[in-house]
Amino acid sequence: MTPYIMTLTQGGLAAIVNVQAGTIGPVVISQIGLTDATFTVASTLEVLPGEIKRVDVSGDTLGDDLVHVIGLDNSTDAYGYRGFALYTSTGLLFAVYGQAEPIAQKTSGSASYIVLDIAMARGQSDAITFGDTNFLNPPASTDNQGVVELATTIEAQEGVDALRAITPSTAKASVLAWIGFAPLAAASFTKAAILGLLGYVPFDSAGFTGAAVKAVLGYTPLDAAAFTKAAILGLLGYTPQDAAASISGSNDYGYWERRPNGILEQWGAVTAGETNNPSPLTFPQPFVDMASVALTVSARSPNTGATSGNKVDGEVLSTTQFTVSSDDGNVGVFWRAIGKGA
Repeated sequence: MTPYIMTLTQGGLAAIVNVQAGTIGPVVISQIGLTDATFTVASTLEVLPGEIKRVDVSGDTLGDDLVHVIGLDNSTDAYGYRGFALYTSTGLLFAVYGQAEPIAQKTSGSASYIVLDIAMARGQSDAITFGDTNFLNPPASTDNQGVVELATTIEAQEGVDALRAITPSTAKASVLAWIGFAPLAAASFTKAAILGLLGYVPFDSAGFTGAAVKAVLGYTPLDAAAFTKAAILGLLGYTPQDAAASISGSNDYGYWERRPNGILEQWGAVTAGETNNPSPLTFPQPFVDMASVALTVSARSPNTGATSGNKVDGEVLSTTQFTVSSDDGNVGVFWRAIGKGA
């Protein structure tokens, strides 16, 4: 239900707070006025527009800044109302409320029972009293006993209602819902159900063998016949390099080394003869293609031929052979070739 928000009039506020005297209250609430007129609620009102009925009220302050007001009209009057106002014992319009839609109807054969619980600003409820307390049935508060409405399980689980009371049943249901607990039904609370929830599958006696345990562990032992060097290297993922896959070596003409990026470098020291058609020499390792091969030749020191103008040179004949030559007698030379390795 949407609460009615009453407007405290300027006169009502002045009655509570006496600025001149520096005091608060007291204010005695004695009557409630009813109207069926549509009007604009304002704090400046001094009378209730279109008032049709006044009813004596009882009431009390309940703590928590709550004021409980009860009015009873058991006359034969028939009327409807869409607004109401509280009056003090001096006839001052204290607070007022109104709306466009009807609030309630009274027939001649019925009684009108008006109950209001008003939340005041902090400290203001202490300044309000009532002249008549003969027919009180107030709601409960943290300071007073009274009438309460019991919360439903849904209202209790939401945990936001500060007015309704909670029972042990709704408290238990709320706590279990908050922690996400879903109990097992008695019929399904068996050993098999518990083991299923735990994901446990036990061995039976017949299946509890060495082979079964090893299979669960994923263990496959080597037998004596298979316990060889090759088998062990295979289990370790080890593949040794053979001679063809070596990364360095030599032949009669020099040395070679293959780098991780596939580059093949070869070098050596030979004698270059004075001839226009020297005998071919064999690279220690073949190259992939001639276009990638760079060959350099230089005279060894000391070299009298080189210091007197002798020239040495080299030529790549193929991916596997090369020549070195001199134009002035036999000369010891260094050679170096680099290119793509096979």
